[in-house]
Amino acid sequence: HPDDETMFFGPTVAGLRLAGYAVHVLSLTIGDADGQGHLRARELAVAAQALGATEAVALNHSAFGDGLASWDIDLAAAAIVTYASRTRRRLAKVVTFDAHGVSRHQDHGRTHRAVVRASDALRHMGSASAPRHAQVEILELRTWPRPLSFSASLSVALRRATVVLAPYCTALCPWHGASPTYVYEQWSCAAVYSAMRLHRSQRRWFRVVHVILSRYSYVNELETLRHG
Repeated sequence: HPDDETMFFGPTVAGLRLAGYAVHVLSLTIGDADGQGHLRARELAVAAQALGATEAVALNHSAFGDGLASWDIDLAAAAIVTYASRTRRRLAKVVTFDAHGVSRHQDHGRTHRAVVRASDALRHMGSASAPRHAQVEILELRTWPRPLSFSASLSVALRRATVVLAPYCTALCPWHGASPTYVYEQWSCAAVYSAMRLHRSQRRWFRVVHVILSRYSYVNELETLRHG
């Protein structure tokens, strides 16, 4: 949905930009469950640009829209491949939700499944200048248990402590899992907060609190897609 790029992927957008990547944001829906989809799509373009993205596009398709009882995952996957093919000459990474979808929203899980379905095609859309064996990396954002998802900037310190305690984490923290492929972190949520303010149609007190306290405003841990 429009605003997910800000609420959940802000550190990733910032980190990729610092690494020199052009970031393209694709929302599979315009978020029209409340009838404000076209406005939300315009807000997405502005907010994503404020985060540092080169482009942000929201799709409006009847087969995989916001709030539908079910999605046509094949059509959603085809839409992802179609969009990705536009950036084929410089595509290096694809980032999406994991199977839990961070907030457990059903559309987040469906987006994950669509990327899994599209993964074979996406992996072979690497940069024309890359070695022939190089494949596009497909990454998913690690979902954390809810009690640990609202630790604000303390999330950065906790993550670094976890790295130090890594040999003991399997026994002490069974939910921790393997080390992520990439970690993008920032001590301040100021950029995320500013971008969220540009989603004016979604400005509610609980979203403001979420942006300030959410782990995902400070730390994104990306793992290689496990399925597909």
